[in-house]
Amino acid sequence: MQRPLPFLQACVGRLPGLLLGAVTLGAAGLFLAGISAGFDFTDEGSYYLSFVHPENVSDNQTSYFIFGGKLFALLDHNVVALRFCTLVVTLGGTLIFLRGGRRFLERFAPELLPDRERRWMVATIAVVGSFLGYAISPPALSYNFQNAFCLLAASGLLLGACAQPGTDGMVDRATLFALAGFGALVGLDFFVKFSSSVPLAVGGGLLFLIVSPKGPGQKVALGALLLLCLAAVALAYFVFFQGFTHWWAGIVSTAYALSQGSYPLGVVRRYGTEIIGLGSTIRHDFAPVGVVAVPLVLIVAALRAAPKWQARVAALAGLGLLGQLIWLVAELGYASAIGQAGLPFFLGCLILLVVLATASRLAVRTTGADVAPGRWRVWLAGTYLFALPYVGSFGTSNNINTNCAYQLAPWFVLAALLLAEIDHVWRTAWPSRLGLVLLAFVTAGQFYNGYWLQPYRVAGGARPNQNVTTPIGVPATNLRLSPETHDFIVNTRSALVEHGFKPGDDLLVLFDLPGFVFAMGGVSPGYPWYFAGDRNSLALDRMRLEFIAPARRKRAFIVRNALDQDWNDFLPDLRAVGLNFPTDYQLITPPMKSPFTQVPFEIWAPVAPK
Repeated sequence: MQRPLPFLQACVGRLPGLLLGAVTLGAAGLFLAGISAGFDFTDEGSYYLSFVHPENVSDNQTSYFIFGGKLFALLDHNVVALRFCTLVVTLGGTLIFLRGGRRFLERFAPELLPDRERRWMVATIAVVGSFLGYAISPPALSYNFQNAFCLLAASGLLLGACAQPGTDGMVDRATLFALAGFGALVGLDFFVKFSSSVPLAVGGGLLFLIVSPKGPGQKVALGALLLLCLAAVALAYFVFFQGFTHWWAGIVSTAYALSQGSYPLGVVRRYGTEIIGLGSTIRHDFAPVGVVAVPLVLIVAALRAAPKWQARVAALAGLGLLGQLIWLVAELGYASAIGQAGLPFFLGCLILLVVLATASRLAVRTTGADVAPGRWRVWLAGTYLFALPYVGSFGTSNNINTNCAYQLAPWFVLAALLLAEIDHVWRTAWPSRLGLVLLAFVTAGQFYNGYWLQPYRVAGGARPNQNVTTPIGVPATNLRLSPETHDFIVNTRSALVEHGFKPGDDLLVLFDLPGFVFAMGGVSPGYPWYFAGDRNSLALDRMRLEFIAPARRKRAFIVRNALDQDWNDFLPDLRAVGLNFPTDYQLITPPMKSPFTQVPFEIWAPVAPK
């Protein structure tokens, strides 16, 4: 029987790991608790329309809707089931990434994963970070989540391949399978988000060539096999998903559009401005931390001749910095520090850890702290991990920093390894545990705020307010919606049915509600989302309407959800394509407002010619 004190010490020692496990399970439980609550009538509705009716999607820059549509069809168009599969995809990519990363570290830096507890903590903090995408986005299998899966899973397979030792033969089975998987996922990602797949292929290929201990001949042979794998993925895509001619036409038109004017240069400039702006925010927010950290680092470095005093001062300095970070979270406030603006905190902590790990290695270099011969490989892999979220964000039309939230697991792993390095240098156990617990709670707070309290564009607000069961789509999925949204869906569905609407009929929803078409079981002719929110969409939507067959245009119900000024601006375009509004239509709904936009909402049914 254990004595009370050692037993108590063992329990306290396991407490950080238990807390991280509890946070991870809590995040998963919260996701499942809200899986059937709420519906986003904009982005999420557009995804589902694209999945169900891919023939009405003219965007060939990405094929995410083709892949998502296959899965959605297998699930009988069940929204809740697809949301659950989105979680499986998110966590699956993270777990594959962790498996490959673990093999890499066990080969080149085993001191950073000395025991099962440390491996558990690294894994849990990465999984918690994987939930951050749901703080800024609906839980649907969008191209962002598909891209994040490809990015993380491919990187995990690549790291596993880099860890394989050199062999006498030309290739070995383990490396071949890992690189084949990497190539397949890069190929898949090319059809999901080519702007991310290209730097992933180039960066991953360079990392393998530099880091892998295999000989030059073996690397050339494996590279050739990798190219064959990419060709096989492309062939399978053109055979089973989309014809080459249709895909190539989209690529040509996209390339032509990008080559006109200064769009590419403008995007790069915008990204630079956004990243510099993030750096300014970090410098401002972390200034008090730096004021404390810099003198403490200098004092610790000056005490190298007195190891005992150096260790004591370092321990006090670590506690002081931890207190500063906790103060920073409280000072910035709940909404900004752990809401959607939480990225400055995560990146600031990562930069701070790089400084502290480097300073620790320099300050304690005379104590005999060992460095594995392959440590330079870990530094290169760390640079790759740091760049990975931005690789996944490249090509976004949103703020590039915000888009990183979909694939932040590499940063959390990097933070865990930097903390482990500090532990290893100082021969301690608690700095990494305290740091990871703080990081986990901040991350969980951001996820709770963004997913539960302020879900992405959900009418009625927090998920607890979504409490009325409402059938959505055909076949119907029962979702819990706010009372106002429930009444809106039921009343408009009743009005449509009374005037001859049937599932599969066309609903021409003008002004920002693609989810309404999906909720009614209708079809958005020609394009899933009309009037996405800027003035340029007026000209684009007239062009899209011209591509619809005239007979189909005229028999579509018109759904008006707009401010009067926008509607009046578009009326001439509507009439120019043969839609004589309002003469040839009948208003079939009473005055009401959209629960999402809170602007006038009307449905007009076409009137048969006399």
